Amino acid sequence: MSEMAIDRKKLFAVTLAVLAVLLPLLFVPFAYNRLCAAVALSLAAALTFCLVKKRKAFSIHKRQVLMLLTITAFLYLALYYISGLFFGFVVAHARLTLKIALMHLIPSALIIIATEIIRTVLLAEAGRAIKALAFALCLVAELLLGAGIADVTSINRLMDIVALTLLPAVTSNVLYHYIAKRYGALPNIVYRLVVTLHTYFIWVGPAMSDILEAFIRILLPVAVCVFIDILYKKRQKTVSRRRDRWSYAGAALALALVISVVMLISCQFRFGVLVIATPSMEGELNVGDAVIFERYDGQRIENDDIIIFNNDGGSRIVHRVIDVQNVNGEYRYYTKGDANEKADIGYVTRSDIVGVVGIKLAGAGYPSLWLRELFK
Repeated sequence: MSEMAIDRKKLFAVTLAVLAVLLPLLFVPFAYNRLCAAVALSLAAALTFCLVKKRKAFSIHKRQVLMLLTITAFLYLALYYISGLFFGFVVAHARLTLKIALMHLIPSALIIIATEIIRTVLLAEAGRAIKALAFALCLVAELLLGAGIADVTSINRLMDIVALTLLPAVTSNVLYHYIAKRYGALPNIVYRLVVTLHTYFIWVGPAMSDILEAFIRILLPVAVCVFIDILYKKRQKTVSRRRDRWSYAGAALALALVISVVMLISCQFRFGVLVIATPSMEGELNVGDAVIFERYDGQRIENDDIIIFNNDGGSRIVHRVIDVQNVNGEYRYYTKGDANEKADIGYVTRSDIVGVVGIKLAGAGYPSLWLRELFK
């Protein structure tokens, strides 16, 4: 057996062992998760670095890419904080203390550095299995830098984590893989330390919505990856360039579709999507149907309109308006489910209304209901 094959087996075993340690930390609410992850990844980085004797040479553009990523990181931070002039500022984080430094800042820095060392070593080895395992390990480490996924108790929380945490982590790791394979660990380390750890030193931040910030974090790595590829990749034959363009177009279309669906579900556009989960509107809107609604912004609502509103318990109700009254300048909307014998108790005011139902998608909401059942 060749020396390279032996090295590959050792790396595979070490990576599997570390992944087995990190995965449970994602699902268990534990105050020392990040510290445990930092220790495990640091040991793994030392082992992988020592186990491999042969590494591929990196691109001659390593210094330029390091400078480019550093500038990109600081430019992103500058624009991020300047956006506070538009969104306003909030106190987003606690001030840095010795305890926070020991429990969060230093472990986060160690996770980033160790992850990039492991990534670079693993990507230098041939073999799809090792590269796929490297992506999985780095993705889990990225998730552990955040809050993890231990608090997933509902379908809504699952959607929040997918949109706000998982998708940005996936696109970021695509960029980090691309950089590490061609330019080594250092550009990624510098870039990640800047864009991740700044929150420990700057306690205020823009009052930007979480979904908008996630959208930027999803899009930025893709843009940087494509820009570097265009800037430094050697020109190939026309056929290859055409294939690349189609590949980029397909990836961009898929990314845009995913982002659009997430934002639509999160009601970040003028229109939103809601799944019917109860039979109160049976006949018109059945369980498992999805409805596209227009977000309420003061538009006129009349009898027979189907509206979405928040009840006293915080749940969203989809019922039909059966009466509208103006009492001392306050509009009161009385509602009823088509399948219910009696009208709803009380009335709905404008502040309670979420949107007005426009289009029904029969049966389109069943996957969401199935997922919801899994988390009950």
